[in-house]
Formats: sequence, C-alpha cells, structure tokens
Amino acid sequence: MQKFWVGQLRSFFRYTILIIICTFLGSCMQIPKKYPGDITKDVAQQFLVKPPVGEDWHIFARNHLIHHNDDYPKPEKITARSKSVPRCIKMNNYGCVKHSPENPYFGTKAQNGYDGAHDKDGHAIFSDPKYSIAAKFYWFEKKYKKQGYQTARQLAERYLPWCDTSGSHQYKNDKSGKKWGRTCPDRKSAPASFKGPRCEEPKNGVPKKGQCQACNCPSKRIKVWLNGTNYGPDDKIELFDKQGKPTKLLQIIVTRNAPYEIGYKMKPTLVAEGAKLFVPTR
Repeated sequence: MQKFWVGQLRSFFRYTILIIICTFLGSCMQIPKKYPGDITKDVAQQFLVKPPVGEDWHIFARNHLIHHNDDYPKPEKITARSKSVPRCIKMNNYGCVKHSPENPYFGTKAQNGYDGAHDKDGHAIFSDPKYSIAAKFYWFEKKYKKQGYQTARQLAERYLPWCDTSGSHQYKNDKSGKKWGRTCPDRKSAPASFKGPRCEEPKNGVPKKGQCQACNCPSKRIKVWLNGTNYGPDDKIELFDKQGKPTKLLQIIVTRNAPYEIGYKMKPTLVAEGAKLFVPTR
C-alpha cells in the first residue's frame, strides 16, 4: 500500500511539472499516464476493455475514413451497430498498434484512469484516432532513430516481416484455398508437422504464387511507399525533419498503409493532425 501511494505522489508531481511546462511553452508533450505500481494479474484486468470498442468510434469513422473496399460499408453508412467493420476501426486504432499497460500510448485511458487500454490481443484502444496516428509515428521513430533502420527495405521488413501471415494468424489461405503457415519465432507459428507452404523470404527475391495473398510481402509494400519519389529500396529515406517531426514522406507512408491495415483510406487531414500531436522523444 505504501508503494502505491509513493507512486501516486510521483505521478502527481510529474504532471504538475508537465502543466507548468505546457503553460510556459504553449504546447504539451504527450506523456502517457502510467499506472504507478506493479501490473499484477488483477491490475492487468483493469486495462482489458470488453467489448473492445473506443468511444464514439462510429462518429470518428464517418468523419475520417474514405471508402476503399466493397467488403466493408461506406463510411457514411457506419453506425454504432455496424458489424462488418474491421476491429481496429472500432478501437479508434487506425494503425492497429499494440502496447501494454507498462508502456502505454497516450490517449488510451482505461477504466482505472491510467493509459493502457487494450483488447485481448494487445491492440491499443484510443479515445480518438488522431492519437493512434501519433502512435504510429512513434513506431517509425523508434525503428528509424533508435534502431537504425533507415531504408525502405529495412523498415518494411520489420513492419511486415516475411515470416508472418496477413493478420498474424497461424494459417492463412490464398485465393486458391491453399493454406500457408506462419514461421515467426513464437508460439503462434505453424508446427513443424505442417506440410503446406510457409511464409518466408524467397531465396531468389521473387514471392511464390499465392504467397502475397496469404503472407506479408514487404517487397510489394516498398513500391507503394516509394511510388512517386526518387528513392530506391536501399536508399536512406528522410522520415523526420530537423525538429524531429514527421516529414511529408512519412505522412504519405502512414496514409498509404491504411487500406492494408483497416480496409479504408484515411483523410490526409487526420494524418496531419496526428503529425501535429507528435512530439519527438529525447
């Protein structure tokens, strides 16, 4: 109990200092409000949202999305009762990013008042999709600045690893009905006994027939990212400006990813809003 109240006091002083900084600088860093104690099994349940939906998700969808796939309803037809809408849209998570209560994204307040709300698979649940766009920029910042992946090929192969199926399922069928198996080094991958084709980087660089229908193919996404630019797959690309803010290229990449992740296009105004919210980490 003493440890809990010490954490509460630290949290109070932290946010008091933050308010002072915001007052003098006229802007405010997006610092998640983290739970001050240990995330025990019981505490973890406080961050699990059931059903996994974000506040006013259908209103945000109508305002920010553009029709792209006939498998899903047109944005203007979406209501709170719409069922055939991708789950990440219902979570106001337009980047389908994941997090944990230990390291939450801003804008994901759970029932206990702390950031870290998520579904059973770890997908963050945001109060507004603009925060999910900022979160996506933070993913790129980590890979680009801290881990040193600065070419389109390097980033795409981490964003969409060859070993994974579309949607990260253990198995995924291509259009012919052929089942492909996931090969990433974790418990969700197909067992050694699986006799079908597997998701993996092709030795000759050319994906097998049907592979890109069931598995990630980062080589194809690279072309989408760089279309209309002078960059090649192995050139260093400029994703952040001198102030550390997302460049137009990064905003374009995030915008072009949306149809593959949530089945809809996003309005550029939403991506621009997420870019304004983004504050470079130090």
